[in-house]
Amino acid sequence: MSDELKVQRVVIRDDRAWERTGGYGYVDRLGLNPDQWFRLCEDFAQAAGGPLPGWLKTGISGSAGGAIEFVTNAPAGALALSHGAIEGAETLRVTMGDNFSLDTNASLIFQSRFRLSYADSEGLSDGQSLVIGLASAWNDVLDDIDKVAWFRIGSGGVDIRFESRDGTTSTGWRSSGLAAPDGEWVTVKIDALDLADIRFYVSEESRVQPYDFVLVGRADISGWSGGAQIVAALQRVGGARQDVAEIDYLAVAGTRWN
Repeated sequence: MSDELKVQRVVIRDDRAWERTGGYGYVDRLGLNPDQWFRLCEDFAQAAGGPLPGWLKTGISGSAGGAIEFVTNAPAGALALSHGAIEGAETLRVTMGDNFSLDTNASLIFQSRFRLSYADSEGLSDGQSLVIGLASAWNDVLDDIDKVAWFRIGSGGVDIRFESRDGTTSTGWRSSGLAAPDGEWVTVKIDALDLADIRFYVSEESRVQPYDFVLVGRADISGWSGGAQIVAALQRVGGARQDVAEIDYLAVAGTRWN
């Protein structure tokens, strides 16, 4: 093998500085070698009523008539979390069922693509949230979940925020400076290669490259002990707004050996 080819191989598979600039998404860093990397990815490519894969679980808290359903004929598949018309608190969630098989020391990269359809032009109202990312044990009181590294849209408006807690320290909600406009797809990525310096990226669909990620923030979750799970949840604390979150895919990758 020539020196030039050897250099190219290192850049494609191992250059973390290049990866942190955005790359082309989580899958490109893996090199397709299952002995070194694991990948979990769900595209939700089923008709309404179909089952989720075994590693993902859904749940609905409240009795407002909400639903979690595959979107029939959605290009490449999608899962819709839709609030019901009955007034009251309601949480629609997709998790790994509190199965913490994601080792936070495994150089994790999480990525997802989603869009929100708002009940009005103002975005989610005060007391509503969409959260998507990584977390410890699920709790319907989102602020009571002990450990999180996720994106959060809610409590009035369309601003994409990021948040982290590791059981000891917390960033609080921080604005990314970017938005999730009504009906427009957004891609987000969490780079947890270094727990002391995790990085949050957002790629707006309107950008020239579909994965033209913008680094919007950093956090330290080095105090996180134990595993993590993927979570995506749409929550309202009251009222009868019928907002909808569509998730195109949920994906995570990391090293197999730590």
